Amino acid sequence: MAFLDLARQSVMPAAPETVERIAALSGMPRAGLLRAAILPAGKAGHEHRGQLFDIRFLDRRRITFCPACLLGDRQMAAGSHGQRVGRLHWMFAPVRTCPRHGIPLIRRKAATEEERFQLPGALAESDDALERLAAETPRHGVSPLQAYVTARIDGQAGPQWLDNQRIDQVAGATQLLGAALIHGTTAKTSQLTEEQWDEAAKVGFSFTSQGPDGVRDGLEEIFSAVKRQQPVSTPRSAYGPLYSGALSDPDGIGRPRTSCGAISLTACRSPPEKPCSAKWQPSGGAIASPRSAMKRVFHEVR
Repeated sequence: MAFLDLARQSVMPAAPETVERIAALSGMPRAGLLRAAILPAGKAGHEHRGQLFDIRFLDRRRITFCPACLLGDRQMAAGSHGQRVGRLHWMFAPVRTCPRHGIPLIRRKAATEEERFQLPGALAESDDALERLAAETPRHGVSPLQAYVTARIDGQAGPQWLDNQRIDQVAGATQLLGAALIHGTTAKTSQLTEEQWDEAAKVGFSFTSQGPDGVRDGLEEIFSAVKRQQPVSTPRSAYGPLYSGALSDPDGIGRPRTSCGAISLTACRSPPEKPCSAKWQPSGGAIASPRSAMKRVFHEVR
C-alpha cells in the first residue's frame, strides 16, 4: 500500500475514497474492486457484496490460512506470481474448512501487523512447515453453515427464512443453538475449540435451516434436557448463552432492527428503535415450555 500512499487502515474496511483512488491509479474497474472489498456500514458495521454484518463476523485478531493453498501459490502457474495470497472468505468466522482441500483452516493469533491484515506472505511458517501441516491435518467436509454463508455471499439464494435475516445473525444463532444442543447450556462457549464450533454449526444448521418450526424444535430439546437435570425458573437458566446472545444489542449496522440484537432467534414486538424490555413471566414459579412461555411474554420465533 505504501507505493499507492495508502494506509492499511483505509483498506480494511475500504473507505469509498480508497476504492476510487485504487481504481484511478491501477486502472482496475471500480465494480470489481467493490466486489472484492469489505466496506464500512453505519457506525460499527461492515458490508461485503450487499451483505451487512457486525464486526464479530470477521476474525481480525487471528490470521487464517490453508497450508495447501499457500503451497499451491508458490507455483508460478497458480496466477499469484509465486507469492502467497490470502483468500477473503478465510476471514469470515463461520468459514473453518478449505473447500478445495478439505483441510481445517489454521487459525492462530496474529503475531505481526502484517498478519493482522491477513497478509500470508508475511507468515513465519516456512514451506516445509506448511507441507507438514498439510500432511498431518485430518481432512473433513465443509459444514452446511459454511456452505450457506459462502453461497449467500456469492449471491445464491438459500432458505428464505434465513435469507431474510442478516448473515451474521444466521451464523451466530445457528452456532449457539448447536453448541447448546451438543454441550448443554452451562458450557463456556469461550472455551470451545474451532472443531467444536464447526460441529455446533452442523448440528445447529439442521434446525435453523428448517425455519421457525426447526428452531422451536431445537429450543424444545434444550429445554427438555435442562429440565431433566435441574429446576429452572428463568429463561437464562434454561437457555444460558443462547438466551444472552438473543438479547445482545450491537448497533451501528445502519439498518432498522426487527429483532432483539445480534442473534435473531427471537423477535420482539416492541418498536425496532427501542431495545426489548419484555419481562419473562413464568407461571407458578417455574419456566414454561418455549412454545407457550415465549409467546406469552412477547418473544416468538419469527
